[in-house]
Amino acid sequence: MLRVEMLGGFQVAGVGGSFSRFRTRQTASLFAYLVFHRGKRLSREVLAEMFWHDAPHPDKARASLSVAVSSLRSQLETELVGQVLLVDPRTLGVRAEAVSSDVLEFEQALDGVSSDNTPEAINTLRQTLALFRGTFLPGFYDDWVLSEQARLRDRFTAAVRRLGSFSEEEGDIDEAIYWRRQELLYFPEDTGALEHLIQLLTEEKRMEEAAQAYHDAVRRWKDDGLGSLPASVERRAQAALALYPTASTRKKPRPAAAPVVFAAPAPSPLRETPPLSRVSALPLDITHFVGRQEELAQLKGLLEREEVRLLTLIGPGGIGKTRLALELARQVQQEGGSAYFVSLQEARHGQGFLQAIASSLQVRLPSGQGGELLELVSSLLSQSGRVLLVLDNMEQLLESDALECLRALLQRAPSLQCLATSQNRLSIPGERLFPLAPLPTPPVESLALEEEDPAQFEARWPSVALFVDRARESVPDFHLHARNLAIVARIVHVLEGIPLALLLAAARVQVMSPLQILEGVEARFQLLATTRKGGPERHRSLYASISWSFDLLRPELKVFLARLTVFRGSFGHLDVEQVLGIPLALDYLAELCDCSFLTTELSEHRVCFVMLESLRLFADQQWGPQEREEGRRRHAEYFAGLAEQARGHWRTDQESLWMERLESVLPNLRAAMGWSLEGEEPERLEVAYRLGSSLGRFWWINVYHKEGQRYLVELLQKESLHQVVTVEQVVRLKISLMTQLLTGGEYEQVCLWGKKALSLMSERGDEILEAIIYANMSAAEVSTYGVDNFITYSNRSFYLLRKNSDYERLITGYYNAAMGYIRIDNIEQSIKFTCKHYLLARRIRNGAYVNGSIIALAGCLMTYGDERHALILYKNVIKNCLHSKNFFEMLGALICYCLILYRANPTPELRDILESIYGMRQVLGFEFGIVSSRFIAQHELQITPKKVTSLEETKKTILAWAEELTQGQPDLTDEQLRKIVREFVRSL
Repeated sequence: MLRVEMLGGFQVAGVGGSFSRFRTRQTASLFAYLVFHRGKRLSREVLAEMFWHDAPHPDKARASLSVAVSSLRSQLETELVGQVLLVDPRTLGVRAEAVSSDVLEFEQALDGVSSDNTPEAINTLRQTLALFRGTFLPGFYDDWVLSEQARLRDRFTAAVRRLGSFSEEEGDIDEAIYWRRQELLYFPEDTGALEHLIQLLTEEKRMEEAAQAYHDAVRRWKDDGLGSLPASVERRAQAALALYPTASTRKKPRPAAAPVVFAAPAPSPLRETPPLSRVSALPLDITHFVGRQEELAQLKGLLEREEVRLLTLIGPGGIGKTRLALELARQVQQEGGSAYFVSLQEARHGQGFLQAIASSLQVRLPSGQGGELLELVSSLLSQSGRVLLVLDNMEQLLESDALECLRALLQRAPSLQCLATSQNRLSIPGERLFPLAPLPTPPVESLALEEEDPAQFEARWPSVALFVDRARESVPDFHLHARNLAIVARIVHVLEGIPLALLLAAARVQVMSPLQILEGVEARFQLLATTRKGGPERHRSLYASISWSFDLLRPELKVFLARLTVFRGSFGHLDVEQVLGIPLALDYLAELCDCSFLTTELSEHRVCFVMLESLRLFADQQWGPQEREEGRRRHAEYFAGLAEQARGHWRTDQESLWMERLESVLPNLRAAMGWSLEGEEPERLEVAYRLGSSLGRFWWINVYHKEGQRYLVELLQKESLHQVVTVEQVVRLKISLMTQLLTGGEYEQVCLWGKKALSLMSERGDEILEAIIYANMSAAEVSTYGVDNFITYSNRSFYLLRKNSDYERLITGYYNAAMGYIRIDNIEQSIKFTCKHYLLARRIRNGAYVNGSIIALAGCLMTYGDERHALILYKNVIKNCLHSKNFFEMLGALICYCLILYRANPTPELRDILESIYGMRQVLGFEFGIVSSRFIAQHELQITPKKVTSLEETKKTILAWAEELTQGQPDLTDEQLRKIVREFVRSL
């Protein structure tokens, strides 16, 4: 059992020792909340909103909760402790038998004390109060914590006063004084307890102790940021002490008749200064403010809310935080508000922080200690109404006392608002984060940029607009036109929309053409630098900006970040733990997120981490070649293993989940593929074989066949491959290559590689592999109208598969035969093999194959005129493919469905969908197949492929249309399918 102590501090003790540090403050508060409600299951939605209410989107809050839960499970659930958390998709809780808590023990003991003032009850109460060791969760400022602090304080105070009153009634004044001191020890702000204590001491003529109690209270109020004691308390204390002669608390006694005097602090000199000018001199920026209009509006909306006192713009160096904050301050001024820009570039501690604020306020502070300066600045700000301070570059003050100064300013000046720019969260109570992302960049893969209007293109993409605007500073007549538009789009895409990188690249147009700049951005740290003066040194090059941020990291985090560069795109914390061999990598990842070196993305099933390529390139330079090579090897082996895991789930009900998993780590798979082909060492080729033999179906279903084809061809050309893998394994690679070639319509190449594979098969008579080769060759032959070879190859394949009882591959052969006979207008045979396919699919109870049967039958119906039933079948196919994430088959069914509808009613919407799909086909280089091509030719339909401006956006549009089409579509029953077949056969 874990013991959780929350009174006077926060600590968890278990079999292996104790700890008090959690991944984040929210994670700690979440665990405390769950312990406080142990045994109960609490809504995850409520918890996400409760602890991450400042997240920019509910998905981000849910993602943060998932990360926190993973961190808690890694930290708490050991072999000795066992399960601690109760976790399911909707709720979260803590097992009551797994934890104990000092708060629960204290409250249970207090509930058990009798209300009668019997000696037994009073003695029990004394023992119970010994369990109270301080404020509940000190240093935590969540709403639920503050509420519980007040409730527990009231319970403790009531019990203490009961003991104090009992002691006074019994005449035991020493014990009564003791309990008042205990109350003040834990709650120094309780002025009632202070007054009562001074009264008891003065009545007992213990004037030295009374004066000392007063001075202790004054000191604690000041140290805790509570200010001065209320004047009413001072007056009552003065009056009480004046009734009795006293001695001073100093070593030298005063005259006996002189009363103790409690002097009020002298008024601050700033109390008599005129209020601040509402018009401050903001730094002059002569450049245009480009983009970020949406972010600017969001920030203004947040600052209009009174509860938002501290808003932190967080993001990596060079992302444009300072420029955005400055523009916001300027607009606040223009609208009649009071805004001041505070540059903290030279500040290193709290005193420098306060001096920088005073300088911005145009006030000269007297020399003095930090406490005096804090008093002066807070006094000035508290008199000045609503003020916005823009605190620029707070990240360099995170390890100093400046954060305490900022917290005190916010407490003492109720109308003060602060907008901080930082690469790290400040972790001050009430802080609201506003993550700043790079400027949006145009997708450059498969773009029809030659048709773009330059002016509209510049207006649509802020990153392009920023580059062009800054380029005009060096070359006034620089503008976008048809010849440079695609090049500029590529430049901003490669630079990831990072404003600093765009500014530095744009400055080069004076001496370099856009094409030369594009060629140089791959070596971006050398190109993106300037010797011009002005601005911070770190903003004179992208390298310097990232280096400055990197230097702020602690040493072990620097090492971890360098090792993390083996990953590409997005990755999960379990991936990192396996590749890097770090059990609690989540803590490091979370810290790098707080430092803006990583961002998070929420997928349907997990939280992923992403690093900007510029940051990755810099961090990659921070470790040696041997370490880097070892890291890349481990990375490649891990993702090869992941691909093999996925292969084991093809054509099962888990296939869609694994397709989505591989899609989410596709950049990492590509990095592993790249490493595996860099040489001919056995360990590389072994990884290459594992990837090539596992990813075939993934490439096919997701239309990455061109990529798979290139990879397999290069692998099969490796001279050392035969020394690493067997003949059978080489044949399997060639079969996978044939599948990718078939998808792309390269039928001659299919037969060429098939004959190469068959020549190898003469050395090893594996009839199953031989059958697969003949099946692929038959599909290629029928597409080129090689009818005789099609029938010969098909029959040979069927014979070998039946002989070896390989029914799953026989199903695929039946499908190819059904499509082939449609091609050569043999309706009887196409129906025959369609029925064979369906019956065998039902026999082995595989939904993926049943869907193939429906596709084949729908093709027959469409080709031979039963379009009504074909529409019903295709609609079910589309629905099934959406569920199984089979994008390739979905596209084939969708185009056939649209073609039938379009022939009957050629609406603009249908034409747009058809042209978009055909545009994708041109870009991706895949063939839709026999049925749609035959239907178009048969009905003389004119479909012009649309220029796809963004492949990703087009894919999203088509998926959204398919989901809308199949909304509420019932599943096709066996009886309905049999009825359709019977009607069709009768019609023939």
